[in-house]
Amino acid sequence: WTGVAVLADVPTATLNIPWPAEHWTSGRVLITRHWAHKLPISIGTFYGFAQGPTWPKARQLSDQLLETFTQELVFGMTGVRLIMGDFNQEPEQLTQHRIWMRQGWRNAQHIAEQLLQHQILPTCKGVNERDQIWLSPEAIQLLRGIQVFDHFIDHSTIALQLQVSRGDSYVYRWPRPARIPWHDLDVEDWTPSQVHHWTKSQDPTEFLHQWAKGFEDSLTTY
Repeated sequence: WTGVAVLADVPTATLNIPWPAEHWTSGRVLITRHWAHKLPISIGTFYGFAQGPTWPKARQLSDQLLETFTQELVFGMTGVRLIMGDFNQEPEQLTQHRIWMRQGWRNAQHIAEQLLQHQILPTCKGVNERDQIWLSPEAIQLLRGIQVFDHFIDHSTIALQLQVSRGDSYVYRWPRPARIPWHDLDVEDWTPSQVHHWTKSQDPTEFLHQWAKGFEDSLTTY
């Protein structure tokens, strides 16, 4: 059984992310936005593949699912962001973890050990740290506390305290265009359907609009 969900007591919305179809239908991925006062907080929720006979390539499969989190949440957005869930891998074992760390992200328990003298605790069956919360640099600046509770049999609950201001905040997101299916194109025979030439009297914005539209329209049959 698979599935991820978010419960919140603040305004919340699921973000429209260009998930690969097989990733979304796996029931293992979700990205949402929450508004704490006026602060937007973007959260990725993830359930990784468990290593075993059913998923012998669990690590590779989990990394593939996390690639969209990296593109959309780590590189594609700014502001307070978190990625959390049962990764079924230890911190820093996955390639995406290491990419995040190069962008200033940190595992919550590990950064709390440095900043808050927190003692790192196991989160799965009292043995390992499969359940994790990863914080963006902006989220790390707000971290004021962390607790690990054992409310359930197999998995612990990680609770963070973030200091949220009541002032105005903004989040910027560049909507990434869909990838061009180059493998389906006959590149040697393909040419744009329209060619637009710049003239000094033309409005630059209108020229770029026409040029981009002509380029995109030439791909509509593929």
